[in-house]
Amino acid sequence: MLSLQKNYPLYTDMEIDLVTRLMHFSQGAYFILSIVLCCLQWAKDKENALQRWLAWLFTMVMMINILSFILFFVWAPFEDVIYETDFLQMTAIYPCVLLLNEAAHPNTMKWSKVGWGFLPYFVMWMLFRFGGYTLLYNIAGYASVVVAVVGICYTIYSMAMYHQMLRDNYSSIEMKDLRWLSGILMAFSGLLLLWVIACFFTSGMVAMTYNLLSCAIWSALYFFCNRQKVIVFFEKDHHESVEPQYHFAVRFIQLMERERYYLNPDLSLADLAAELNTNRTYLSRYINNAMHCTFYDYVNNLRIAYARKLLLETDDKIDVVAIQSGFNSITTFRRMFSKTYGMTASEYRKKEHNG
Repeated sequence: MLSLQKNYPLYTDMEIDLVTRLMHFSQGAYFILSIVLCCLQWAKDKENALQRWLAWLFTMVMMINILSFILFFVWAPFEDVIYETDFLQMTAIYPCVLLLNEAAHPNTMKWSKVGWGFLPYFVMWMLFRFGGYTLLYNIAGYASVVVAVVGICYTIYSMAMYHQMLRDNYSSIEMKDLRWLSGILMAFSGLLLLWVIACFFTSGMVAMTYNLLSCAIWSALYFFCNRQKVIVFFEKDHHESVEPQYHFAVRFIQLMERERYYLNPDLSLADLAAELNTNRTYLSRYINNAMHCTFYDYVNNLRIAYARKLLLETDDKIDVVAIQSGFNSITTFRRMFSKTYGMTASEYRKKEHNG
């Protein structure tokens, strides 16, 4: 919760300007929201580590806001507490970075990492407050910016690797992909910029924007993290990556193109490998080399081709055609069909029937 208390006193007359009132409103909204989200997250059935860590992060943010509230409303009349609140906010940056990376690298966030990230700030605050080492305040601030920037860059890289592995292993990626995380990272970058600006320039508008953007980020994290299907990769195959001792290519084509195994909307690389009596490593390499595309693209190209056939041979509605073709998302079907044929499915059907 960002406040500029030393320039905007708590107790003023009726002539407080609008910006100051909005800043105080945003502080209250952020404070209340942090408590609400924390309670909601702990009340939910947490299905994976991402959701459990989100609960702990909400708890940390709530405690930071409560401590900031106490400092400003109780301690502030007797001593300048702006440095303490800054140190509190700094401690939240590293856990936030860890949580964002947890989405792309499931089960990598550990208490030891959180502790080692918190310890330097605690030591610097102790030396700053009781040892008089004022330079440590600036060092902590610069270090926080570096941690945030490096964390954002690494998460972007991790997202790219995650999406590549997702397309190599799954035919449907709805609720599994991390497109939502791109928006979170952009908002987090904006929040970091506002925090840096607030460290150098006193502005009620900046503080208000910071608090409201924080509310938006935490609300988005609550929504997306709780709907995200966590996928763990890098599981070892039970067999070595060697070519099966039978006519693999013949069986592969028979299974996919003749028996239409791709119509299973939840088909994964592991499912297909088990059906072919091989392992995922060999199968993935075969698809990449023989079909020159990922597993995701190969399967969905077959689905689109089958959907085209249904569009021409039946009068079924577009949504029905999509489901019958193996898509469990109408949005994905529409996007892929338009990408393949340069027009919507309805336009394609009308064109072919009139042609």
